[in-house]
Amino acid sequence: MYYFATLRSCRHPGCANAALHASEHCAAHLEEPKAYRKWIVEMVVHSGRLLEKVNLEGADLRGIAIPLAKLAESNLSGALLEGADLEGADLRRVMAFRVNLRGANLRGARCDLAVLGGAILDGAVCDGAVFKRANLVGASAVGASFRQCDFYYSRPGNADFSRADLSGAVIQRAIFRAADLRGAILTGVRGTANFERART
Repeated sequence: MYYFATLRSCRHPGCANAALHASEHCAAHLEEPKAYRKWIVEMVVHSGRLLEKVNLEGADLRGIAIPLAKLAESNLSGALLEGADLEGADLRRVMAFRVNLRGANLRGARCDLAVLGGAILDGAVCDGAVFKRANLVGASAVGASFRQCDFYYSRPGNADFSRADLSGAVIQRAIFRAADLRGAILTGVRGTANFERART
């Protein structure tokens, strides 16, 4: 289901991590992180190349602006995308355990079947995004905006959605089991969800 382009090992002596896309090193041993971030922008925005199925695990991409980026089926686990502009991005089937998307712009992004377990989405703006069948178990989305989002069959169990705005969201068959929804705005949500042991 999740396939990344052929992975190479980091060339740093003794490191067992996979190298980042188009690099010889992993995020921890990248020699010029800022230059790498700039290169990613150039690939996505200027040259129009796709980055589907690539390894960006742990990469420091804070504040990157790559709206409409094609990142489907990529590995974003542990990546730092705080404050990133990913509006309208294709993030379907991404593997993104513990990715940091604090304050990011995910308006209209496609996150179908994304694995976002333990992700940080605090303060993110995700209005109109699609999270169909996404894994959001243990995610933190305090104060995030999910207005008009589609959470069909998603799994935000044990997630912290306190003070989040889910106005008008589709929650049909979503599993909010043991989630924290204290102070969340649920005005106009559509569908029936599992709120077993959820805190409201």
